[in-house]
Amino acid sequence: MRNKRLHLDSISLIQDLLSPLHLGRSTSLFLSFLILVGIVILLCWMANFIAKRYLANLINLAVMRAHPIWGKSLQKHQLIQRIASLAPAFIIYLTAPAFAISGLSATASFVTLAILLNEIYITIAIGRSLDAFLHTFEEIYGTYTRANRAPIKSYVQIARIILFICVFIIALSLLLDLSPWTFLTGLGAATAVILLIFRDVILGFVASIHISSYDIVRLGDWIELSQYGIDGNVIEISLTTVKIRNFDKTITTIPSYSLISTGVKNWRGMRESGGRRIKRSISISMRSIKFANRELLSRLRQIPLIQDYIDNQIKIFEAAGALNEDASTPLINTAKTTNIGLFRNYLNAYLKKNKLIHKHGFDFLVRELQPSDGGLPIEIYVFSNATETEIYENLQAEIFDHVIASLEFFELAVFQKF
Repeated sequence: MRNKRLHLDSISLIQDLLSPLHLGRSTSLFLSFLILVGIVILLCWMANFIAKRYLANLINLAVMRAHPIWGKSLQKHQLIQRIASLAPAFIIYLTAPAFAISGLSATASFVTLAILLNEIYITIAIGRSLDAFLHTFEEIYGTYTRANRAPIKSYVQIARIILFICVFIIALSLLLDLSPWTFLTGLGAATAVILLIFRDVILGFVASIHISSYDIVRLGDWIELSQYGIDGNVIEISLTTVKIRNFDKTITTIPSYSLISTGVKNWRGMRESGGRRIKRSISISMRSIKFANRELLSRLRQIPLIQDYIDNQIKIFEAAGALNEDASTPLINTAKTTNIGLFRNYLNAYLKKNKLIHKHGFDFLVRELQPSDGGLPIEIYVFSNATETEIYENLQAEIFDHVIASLEFFELAVFQKF
């Protein structure tokens, strides 16, 4: 009633201003109506200008000073600007009903249409504001460490889908002048079709819950999926897809449910433990394996890493009365020391001296594997404390460069097929 009274007073005031023109009542009333519409449009423009140009900027500036990361996200997704776009719509919503009592039948349908379009605009504007809020919240959440362990991108996408459906139903119900529940009832009857259309979305949503609940994959994880030829880091986990940047710089996109329907190898445990395994072997020609004689022991004693070990072996020889044996005669009746045994002890000492190898808390083995027609494999099974690929590969290469180059000092040879 107050709006109607304000309208009557406004129309009367405008008619009084137009009275010197001596216009007819209908003409004067219609012209007054148009002038009032122009005034409302001007007020809407001013409200939109003030809200977006000053109020929105003022709020963004205040947030930027208090929390720069939040401020950047607000500006990027224009959350405040989208909320400010509601200002002219509310002015129209508050003033438009008063136009219906002007007494001009030609304006009735215009007013009804204006109110309808304004209500639809408000619905869409609120939907866009909520969408900007979801984007802003997701980006701000992504700046926290927890985001890598529990990403929310898939949940935000589900919320956006629900939001868009709600906005569409409300806007359509306003346009057709029907209750929103009418459309929801119709959607219930079309459940089978909806499940078919949104199959990937539903599967992706279920997969996202599993991925998050069981902590299968996080952003930044290095994963391998052999069936897809994937070997790289996870860069995005969304509702329906997971993006992986492979080490050859290609990007592979797979359905989210593939991570729970097939096996995935995650290297996160390696990085968190701080140890990356080196498990590689070299095959020794079994023709080169022999007992160590006095001459070989004397020569190898010059190597500091195994000097103490050889001295201990010599003491055993002395205790066994083997000192009078010829230098070229193997000490087969005493310690039965072999050149391959000396080589394994040397590798143990060499690896323990390396600062990039874990000595405690991780497996540390230099072992012989099952002999075959391909020689006797000597395997190094240790863990590097450098998990970065470049350092790890350089370390592994340096170790086996040294292993191969050291074989001749122990009168050993690499097995090769010619």
